[in-house]
Order: sequence, then structure tokens, then C-alpha cells
Amino acid sequence: MPFEDLLNKPNGARTIWADLAIKTPASPDYKEGEGFNPEFAESRKAIIQNIISSAAEKEIRLIGTADYNLGLEERGAWLDDLGIEGRKKGISVYPGLRVLLEEGVDLVFLFEPGKEQKELDEFLTEMGLGPGERFFRNNRPVPVPLPPREAVARARRAGGMVLLCINKTLKEHPALLADPWLWGVILPDDPDSLSPDETMLISGTMKGFERKLPLARVAGSFASKPKDVGSKKVSIKLGSHNLEGLRIALLDWKAKIRFPKEVEEPVYSKFLAAHWEGGFLDGLQIHFNPGFNAMIGGRGTGKTTIIETLRYALDEKPKTDRNKDNHEQVMRDVFLPGSKISLLVESHEPKPKRYLIERIYPFEPVVREAETGLKLSLNPKDVFRAEIFGNKEIYEISKHQDFQITLLERLATKELSSFREEENSLIEKLEKQSTEILSLSAELSKRDAELAKLPATEEKLTRFLEMDIPAKIEEKRSFEQEGHAFERGEAVLADIKKMLLGLIGETSSRLRSLQDESASTLNQELLGEYKNTMVEFVAGFERNVQDLIASLQDTEASHRTFFKQWEKLYLEGEERFQESLRALQDRFPGIDVNEFITLEKEAMRLRERKVERDVLSSRLSMRRDERRALIERLFDIRKSRFSILAERVSRWNADLGGKIRIELSPKGDPERSAVEIRKLVPSISRENALQIVNDDNFSFKALAESARSGDRDALSAMLKLGPGSLPPSFDEETISRMEMVDIPPKVAIQLNLGSKKEPRYRDVGHLSDGQRCTAILGILMLTSPYPLIVDQPEEDLDNAFIVEEIADRFRSEMDKRQFLVATHNANIPVLGDAAQILALEADVDHSYLLEGRYGYLDSPVIKEVVERILEGGREAFEIRKEKYGL
Repeated sequence: MPFEDLLNKPNGARTIWADLAIKTPASPDYKEGEGFNPEFAESRKAIIQNIISSAAEKEIRLIGTADYNLGLEERGAWLDDLGIEGRKKGISVYPGLRVLLEEGVDLVFLFEPGKEQKELDEFLTEMGLGPGERFFRNNRPVPVPLPPREAVARARRAGGMVLLCINKTLKEHPALLADPWLWGVILPDDPDSLSPDETMLISGTMKGFERKLPLARVAGSFASKPKDVGSKKVSIKLGSHNLEGLRIALLDWKAKIRFPKEVEEPVYSKFLAAHWEGGFLDGLQIHFNPGFNAMIGGRGTGKTTIIETLRYALDEKPKTDRNKDNHEQVMRDVFLPGSKISLLVESHEPKPKRYLIERIYPFEPVVREAETGLKLSLNPKDVFRAEIFGNKEIYEISKHQDFQITLLERLATKELSSFREEENSLIEKLEKQSTEILSLSAELSKRDAELAKLPATEEKLTRFLEMDIPAKIEEKRSFEQEGHAFERGEAVLADIKKMLLGLIGETSSRLRSLQDESASTLNQELLGEYKNTMVEFVAGFERNVQDLIASLQDTEASHRTFFKQWEKLYLEGEERFQESLRALQDRFPGIDVNEFITLEKEAMRLRERKVERDVLSSRLSMRRDERRALIERLFDIRKSRFSILAERVSRWNADLGGKIRIELSPKGDPERSAVEIRKLVPSISRENALQIVNDDNFSFKALAESARSGDRDALSAMLKLGPGSLPPSFDEETISRMEMVDIPPKVAIQLNLGSKKEPRYRDVGHLSDGQRCTAILGILMLTSPYPLIVDQPEEDLDNAFIVEEIADRFRSEMDKRQFLVATHNANIPVLGDAAQILALEADVDHSYLLEGRYGYLDSPVIKEVVERILEGGREAFEIRKEKYGL
């Protein structure tokens, strides 16, 4: 698979399962099974492998050892070999031991992975338990003769971490529970099993037992046989697999540690990896973290180029004209023609699947199946989506209603998608129907205009009939009627031919579609028989149609033969008519006999047009009835769409906790409605249009119904125009536009400038630039299954909001959504606890990401880079320490 090597590289903090306290065969109560002999290497190797394999099977990636007093000496030393075997399987082993103090306190000490057991043995000796003094004859552990805080202090000096096993003696040791070097409590079960007193004790909220940060709650199985390893576990978000990484996780345990029943497994779309070839980013590769990725680096190191090329690869268009210009400039001047970006992504719907997306500038993107490399006839937006906001793009959105409602609808895409699909389908049908109705109306008007001549034609024809002229030219009249029959027959044959040829093309395409859909492997034999039946029918049908076409061609030939025979007779009759015409003109001087013949032909034609007109009228009436039903359905869908969005807004407001508020109005923006009114009735002024749309009784639907019914009183009241000022009527096209007008709901995004108890909301239109962007970004960070990419959000944000709100939102959401943020502000990645920091560098014409310059904040290298590169780096770490103890 492409990107295979890149995906094996570290990508910052990851969530793993951990069992922080297991026993080894050194424990006197360890159940190692029959045939075990600690003196035999093969026996030792087998049980060590069983322990590590059991952990691996349960997806445990971190184990801590916790034998009382390091176990019985005669049962051998195990920690070094466990660590070696664990590393082979990708499991970190934190060597440790468990001790019972004389005062009844039960502690577990964990040390740096790789620390040798002899060093732990020396530490235990310094604690007062030398070799041969660690167990009573009944194999019970000898208590350590030290006060609890002294034991903690010695463990700290030895480089160890101290965890507490919960028992009934805790209330006797307030000083121990307040000790900042006590990191966590190993619970016997999940946190719900704690009594109220125990909860208060370890949370530091009980009077006399106060501590600044509550103790972390963790799990250990104390497994006394291999298969029980991992029977109790917690998930831990860990950057570095060392004591510092574990320390940071324990300090921030509310965000980083979960018991199994607390673990959510949200499924969301994510970028997995990216590779650039050519241009300023040539050779750059990134293995993205599934959580919060922060790109840092001096100006000009390629952060914006990365974001804009990701946008380009996904074929996502900038949302504003300003950002469109910036995007095109980056692509033209920095990415350069011929440069290529390749993305490995994972789409979450309907089930997780990976795709490879490639795009070479300035060509179209290519989508492939990641596993096979098979090229798909799809656009990236068909399989993957990300919310991308370039530099200043959030600010631009904060100024425009259209962008804001689009933003909310994108956040509710899943709920609204079915409505949107049906709405688009209805609009397509209505547009086609509108075209047909307009065509029918035009044709009907044309017929009515023609038929307006029928009464006069028939009246004049009646006067000719009174003169007995028809009897004198009966042969001529008969020939004209026969000629009309041949004309009608030719037209009928042409219509049938067109219909038959269309049938063949349509049935062939439908058969191909059926054959494609029938490519099933589940009921292949049944579907094969069904397909054969359909193929035989369609083949027979086409044969019959071809036979009909052949018969039609014969009939056309017969038509031509008959016509030629008749035409000869017609020409002979025409000669006789011309001879009798002179006699008629002598008898009826001043009368044009040819005019009578022409009038009779015209009357015949118009009578046929009247029949056609009645058919057209019936079709038009039927189409209008169908349209009314479709319009009703369209309005029902729009109501439902608004209700769904309003329900989501209610939930979002709850999630926003009173800091930001969203309000929706179904009538939409009056300014936009006024514009539509003036398009329909140009004579109405802007001021009057606003007055019209602000009337509670106004709706475009009601306006269209009144216009179609011709209710001028209702139109006059609705448009606030006198009868003389109303247009004489509204044509079909204008009424259709009235019916289709869609004014999106009006959205009001407001920021609370007061407090939760005394809120003071102000609309974004009346806020500073920073406050506007604060409100919009707060909404953008609501829970969503799509990655959020933002370029330098701090440029338009209040720094206090970053510290108090945005950072916490990143921390709380990164397990449920992927983020990629380019920033110069240290508070965003430091307080937001970025799972991976990417420290970009650049020379004159090339951006690069060096090994070791990406990772989590528990890496000293990353911490040093953040302090050196970012604005307020050192101060951010101080705030982080004050807020979270990190």
C-alpha cells in the first residue's frame, strides 16, 4: 500500500490500553501452571512469552509490574526479560514493585522502562528491606518501616512514580493524600464503585485532605497468571513511552485516561498521510495524528501552502473571493505547475474505508482505492470531506449571512442530506415541468390566436355556400380534402417512426443498466436466470420494433405509391377545374372561387387545430395539477429542513454552554426577500419591498397562489399596491419563479459578553473583528465527523478566548474529531494539548520537516522548539502548568 513506510513513523500522542499493575512469577501466589521451573531457561521463556502474548491479544500496549517486595528471591528475577520481550511486541514494560507500609498504606512504585531490576533491588534495600528480609516464613510481605511521605520522597529521589492502592487506611493519612508527588490511585473496579467518601478523598475535596489537583484514577489487574493480564485496564493518551509521558497523562487524567465503560469509539473521517512532490513542498511527508495536529514554524515555512494544497487536492473551493485570490496565488507561485500532492484519507461513512487522492497542478484530481490502487470515477468530495478555512477566511464568513447559514447546514449535513437530495430532485422536476408548462402555454396561446380567425372564416364560408358555388366545384373540393388526408397520413407516419427509433435506444440503455446491477455473487444462479429472461424479452421486443419499423417503411413506400397515383388524378382534375372556373367567373362576376377553396381548406385546418387545442388545454391543466402537488411537497421539505436545523441549533446552543448563541428565523433575511420581490415586480421600491416582506402575512407561496388564480384584491393587499398600480397580470414564467423562491433562514450568531448567570448577548454584526471570529470559530469547533483545518486563527481571535475557551475545546474534542491548525500562538497547541506538533523549517526555496521535529509536548525537543519559535511559548507553558499541573 502507498504510504506504508510513512504510516510506521511516529505521529505524536496516541491512545493505548494499559494495565499498570501485574504480577510476575516472582510473586509467591503466582499461578504459573504445571511443569514450571524457574531454573529452566525454556520454562522461563515460555511464561514470559505467555504474559506478553496475553497482553498483546487484549491490545495492551503498556504494563507495569507490581510484585510485593519484588517477589521471592528464589523464584528469580523477571523484569529485565519481560522488558526485552515486551519491546519485541511493541509493549512498554514499566518495571515496578509493590510495598505495604507499617502504617497500612499500600503503594506501587513504577520506574523508567529499561531500568534494570538490580537497581530496583537496591532501591528496596534503601527502603529498609534488604535481601533475605522481605518475606515472612508464610510468604507474606514484610512491611516497609517508613512513614508514607518518606517512602514517597525516596521513590521520587530514585526516579520512580508512586501510585496508591485504595484501602481503609486512607483517612488516617491526610498528608500523604495531599502529597503532590503521589500521582494516582489504582482502583479495584471502575470509578462508579467508589464510595462518596473515597471519591472526595482522592479528589482532594474532603476537608483536611485538600490538594490542588485530584489524584488520577487508574487500573491494574494484579494478574497472578498470564491469561488475566489486561483483565482490568484503562486507556491512556500517551506521547512518549517513559515516566514523563505517563506523568503528563496522570496529571491530565480527566482528558487522557478512560476506564473501559467510559471509552467512546467515535467514527470520523481523517487524513492519514500526505506527500508532496515538486514546488516549495517537494519531498515533504506528514503522518497525521487522528486528533489535534498543530503546524508551527516561522513565517514562510510552508504552513499556508500545506493547507491550500490540501484544499486543492480535495477540490474544495475557497468560500470568499479574497481567499480565492490567495489560494490561486499560492498554487501559481509556490506550488507551481507540475507539482503533485498525494493524500491517504479514511472516510467514515457508511463504514471506514481508505482512499488515495492525487492531484497534479493544474489538472483534475484522481481518486483511487487505497488497497488496490484502482482508479475510481469519483471526485474527492464524493468520498471525503474536510472543513477548510484559510487565513482570514473565518473573518470573512463572520460578515456575511449566506456564509453563516451555509456553515450551519454543513454542520448538519448528515441530517439534512436526504432532504437536500429530495429537494434538488423536486427542483429539477419543477424546472423541467416549468419549461413544459411554458411551452404548452405558448402553444396554447398560439392555437388561441389561430382559432380567433375561425368564426370570421366560417361566416365568410357560409356566404359562399349560400351562392351554391360548392356544388359547381364539388370535384375540386373533394381533391383538396383527399390531399389533406395524405398530408395527415405522412405526419402520422413520421411521428410513429420517431417513437419507434426512440424505443430501441431507450430499451438498449436500460438493459445494459439492468445487466450491470445484476452482477451479484449472492444469488448468482437466480439472478442469471432472471437476467436471461429479461434479455430474451427485450431482444424479442426490439425484434418486434424492428419488424414494425420494416412494416412502417413498407407503409411509407405504399404511401408514396398511392400519393403518386392520386397526384396524377389530382393534376387531371385540376385541368378540368381550370376549364370550369372560367364558366363560374362568367356566372358569378366579381367572385373569387379560389378564395372559397382556400377558405374551406383554412376552416378544415382550424377545426383540427381546435381539437388539438383542447388536448393541449387538458395536458396543461394536468401538468399544473402535478406542479401544485410538487410545490406542496417542496414546501413541506423546506419546513422539515428548517425544523431539523432548528433542532440541531438547540443542541448546539446547549453544547456552547451559553458562551455563544445561535438563533434562526424561518422567514429569512428581509433584505434578500426584498431583492426577490423587486425582481418579480421591478416598479416596487426597496423601502416598500422591505415593508412587504416584513408583514407577518406575507409569503412567496401565497403571492404565487394569488397570482396564478388572478385574485387581484389579494395581490393588491399583499404587495401594498392600488389596483391601478398592479401589473395587468403575471405571466407563467414569473409565477413559476414566485413558487420556487427559496429564502434561507436568517441566522443570528451572538456572543455572550456577560456571564453565564447574567448573559449579555450581542450579534456578530455589532462585535469587534476578534469577537466575531471568536463566535464563528466556537461554532466551527462543535462536534463533527469531518476534519477541521484552520490557518492562523489567532490573527482574528481574542487571546483571552484562546486561553479560556478554544484551547479547552481542542482538548475535549480531539478524541472525536481531527484538527489541523497552523499557528504562531503558543497557547493554541500548548493549552490545547496538541497530540502532534509539526515544527516546519524552510530555506529560500524549500520547506522541510526534520526527523525529531514532530511529536507530542512531552518530548523535550518539541517543548524547546515551541518555546523558541512560538509567540509567548514560555508563558504558555506556565499557564499550562497553572491550569493543569503539566
